[in-house]
Amino acid sequence: MATKTQELETVQDFAPDRTAQALLNLRCAVDHCHDAIFITDSAGKIEFVNAAFEVLTGHTAQEAKVGGLDLIINSNPDSKNEGYSLANSGKSLLVEVLEKGIYHRTTRAVRKDGRGIELDLAMTLVRDYRTRMASVVCTARDITDESEIQAELRDARRMDPIGTVASGVAHDFNNLLMVISAYAELGLQTLHCDHPLRRNLQEILSASQRAADLTRQLLASVRGQMPGLHSVNLNSVVEDTCRLLPSVIGEDVELCVSLAKDVGCIRADSGEMERVLLNLAVNAP
Repeated sequence: MATKTQELETVQDFAPDRTAQALLNLRCAVDHCHDAIFITDSAGKIEFVNAAFEVLTGHTAQEAKVGGLDLIINSNPDSKNEGYSLANSGKSLLVEVLEKGIYHRTTRAVRKDGRGIELDLAMTLVRDYRTRMASVVCTARDITDESEIQAELRDARRMDPIGTVASGVAHDFNNLLMVISAYAELGLQTLHCDHPLRRNLQEILSASQRAADLTRQLLASVRGQMPGLHSVNLNSVVEDTCRLLPSVIGEDVELCVSLAKDVGCIRADSGEMERVLLNLAVNAP
């Protein structure tokens, strides 16, 4: 009998140590979790946060306990101070949790530096039936990057029909340009070197080539490709573009061009450069 009593006392002596070790393991797991974990009371006052919470929100544990849930929950994260002014935002979540026992939704939030973020927020009501106190255990994960990628994917899908139409028009337009260029080249081969119409045919051929470049850029844009970069002489691009400008800007506008002699070459898309120059000329006051 004495031996059994001594064994029972030994087990009882180890019980507090096991409980303390279990709590220590639990605290270690929570602190090393990559998701933000925080606990609030039924009024929204934050009682506990883990290390990931501080990284996610930029707020220290002390700031979180003072500010409460409304410190981060914000329906309009464009202002640094609206986390406090929109107090009903955080409290409305608590009301839903207290009524339903659980909340899991994507929520807008704001960091300490004012940057808006998207959170995958889960909140669970936990009741202590001995003290009749209620706490809310919350986990939050930053899904801002995922949300932006999904938005870009939705935009790309909406642009697919437009891209298909633009691609078809570009191909048809390119076929017409090939016919125009072919007739211009045939005319240049037929006329004598000193014929006055040769210059007009050369301008038609040059304009057709530039239009073909624009078509190529349109197709590249539809396919999501980068413009083709190559060595471009800026003076040559300006001179070629200036031959088109008189018909664009009108006869009542005088065009004066002054080119520096020591301008080198750059890596660019000549078609893009011509389009920039044309836009500058057309939109000039």
